[in-house]
Amino acid sequence: MANSLGLLQLDLTDSGLREHAAEHARAVREQITGLLAQAARAGELAPGVDTAALARAVQVTYNGTLILWALDPAAAPLADAVHADLDALLAPYRAR
Repeated sequence: MANSLGLLQLDLTDSGLREHAAEHARAVREQITGLLAQAARAGELAPGVDTAALARAVQVTYNGTLILWALDPAAAPLADAVHADLDALLAPYRAR
């Protein structure tokens, strides 16, 4: 995780790397949006969910969880932390 944070620092200070990192972030968000759209079509999400906005929230939650886990990895295994945080985020948007 320290390497990832170090690379992020480089990405933010180097315009070429920043552009690449921004494109990667957009591509990931598009993938998440697509998965949420599939879930909506399958009836797994409540009607009317803004999948693009929810995709951004999923991405923010995931990245935030990674940072918080890096600060306190003994609190929970990373997979458990990601699952718990994403589950908490998505719960209100699930179809009832």
